[in-house]
Amino acid sequence: MPRRWPPTLIDSTLEVLKPIDGAVAAKLEVIMRTLRKRKDSAQFLEPVDCVQMKLPNYPQIIKQPMDLGTVERNLKRDTALDFAEKQYQFVEEFAHDVRLVWKNAFLFNQPNHDVFKAAKKLALVFEEQLAALHEELDKEGPPCPKFARCQILLSDMCGNCLSEWFRRDDWKQFGEEYRTMIKSGQPMDLFAVQAWLDEQPKDAGEQVVREFYDLTRLVWSNAIDFNQANSWIGTIAHVLSENFERRFKLIDKAPRPPSVQPIEERAGWPTFEQKQQLFQHCTGLSLREASLLAQEVRKRCPAAISSIDKDRERESVDLDKLDSETFTYMDALRLQKVARQSP
Repeated sequence: MPRRWPPTLIDSTLEVLKPIDGAVAAKLEVIMRTLRKRKDSAQFLEPVDCVQMKLPNYPQIIKQPMDLGTVERNLKRDTALDFAEKQYQFVEEFAHDVRLVWKNAFLFNQPNHDVFKAAKKLALVFEEQLAALHEELDKEGPPCPKFARCQILLSDMCGNCLSEWFRRDDWKQFGEEYRTMIKSGQPMDLFAVQAWLDEQPKDAGEQVVREFYDLTRLVWSNAIDFNQANSWIGTIAHVLSENFERRFKLIDKAPRPPSVQPIEERAGWPTFEQKQQLFQHCTGLSLREASLLAQEVRKRCPAAISSIDKDRERESVDLDKLDSETFTYMDALRLQKVARQSP
């Protein structure tokens, strides 16, 4: 059975993961070929041979060995498997294993070692390539409000295996020394950013998006201030920072839902507030859930369905054109999901 990614975080991020189909798999293979062609990738193409390289302590330090050759072989093997049996069902699972290669190199080698330096270069190249893929996939995906995209980005950063040292308030073990050594004077970690984000209204505006950006940046800048930029933790903070900056810029480029204006309400029909609630729910659906819902609407109320891209068979549902019965059906599904998610 395929290994799930990451075991402690996948439940909360499942609906924002990007599935790997044939077209996406081909793009991931291009990324792998780009990495392989670089001279500094040579030491990462096959598993570390502890015996031949005389590294008896490697297994004690590195608990999850990974190499680029293994990732490539997994990708190729997946092409012949059903989705449920794939090693990499989602882009994030693929990215997790590639990042694990760099993480292991950072953990085992000193910052002045050639392997460490090569891992840093490749990590930055990989994140640049992956961000370009995310941009492409975001354009093809359903519209999504800026606030929701901030949550998606934060979930992805938390799921990044390199963020292991940035999720919790580990800085507290250093006491006041930590506060005095960071320029901001404001300790921050990814879970603290998440707690702050949870308190914000879901229809939050630009100010909240900007504050999210500033708070998350503190996580990386504080780590660099306290540990120094050329330390192993400073290097990882730099890689994560570059990744975050690229992904945050994509938030403005990604498609967003059109502004919803109320129309004259009709007796016995859903109110504007009810339609707005349903609309917000639909923007949070996974692609599979949205597709199944659209199929059901097509059966019940075809007048509410319109094609937005015939070549890619993409459709939209106009909530204002739904008949009362179909709207009630869709809203009941929304309420059921809300009930399941309630503690």
